[in-house]
Order: sequence, then structure tokens, then C-alpha cells
Amino acid sequence: MIREFVDMWEARKNKLKLKYYHNYPASYDEIVQDVIELFCVNLDQSKIHIIDDGDFQGTRLYIIPEKCYQPSHYYSIFVDYGSCSGCDTFEKLMEENDEKIILDGLMSLALHMVQDLKLVGNHNID
Repeated sequence: MIREFVDMWEARKNKLKLKYYHNYPASYDEIVQDVIELFCVNLDQSKIHIIDDGDFQGTRLYIIPEKCYQPSHYYSIFVDYGSCSGCDTFEKLMEENDEKIILDGLMSLALHMVQDLKLVGNHNID
């Protein structure tokens, strides 16, 4: 867990909650985009690389470069997903009838992504 990103979560989480209150995200990809945009401002949300070797279930690996001309640091978010609402957290949330459960669940997914962000490689950041 990278403290800087978690601190940014605390400072800006209400912006995300308000956004999701008005418009639910369509996918994990959109949640990752929102996490990078709102909480990881030094990372480049326009250059997120997605590795998805699954079919209808599996994992997605998001690789995100730092925001600069020639990035030397990359970060990752790893998401496990399933094939149905019984095993896929996002799909289960979207089937709920209670808006509070959906919103709380989306915020929890986003927080877990912030907490899961890791620096790729053996770089030391000052």
C-alpha cells in the first residue's frame, strides 16, 4: 500500500462517491480510471495498459505509468473477477436493488484498488 495514494483517498473520496451517486461505473476498467484520476494524480490515466488473459472469468492486470514524458516508474492494480454474480463482486453489486448497497460496494472496490496499487519492479522512490 502506498501511503500517498491512501492519503489522497481520504481527501477526495467524497468526489468519487458523488460521481457514483449520479452515474454508476460500467466496469472494473472505469473504476480503475476513476481511481487513477482522483487519487493518483501523478499517474497517467490516459495510458493504462490492461492485461486480461481470461475469457469470461479470471484476472485483469492494470499497468499504469507515471505522468511524464518518458516514464521510468510503473504501477499495477490486480483485479480478480468471476463469471457470474455469484462470484464476481462488480456483477453482484449491479444486480442489487438497494442504492446504498451499490454505492457502498463501489466505494469499497475503489478503495481496495487504491490499497492494491503497487510499484512494479525494484525501484526506490524518494
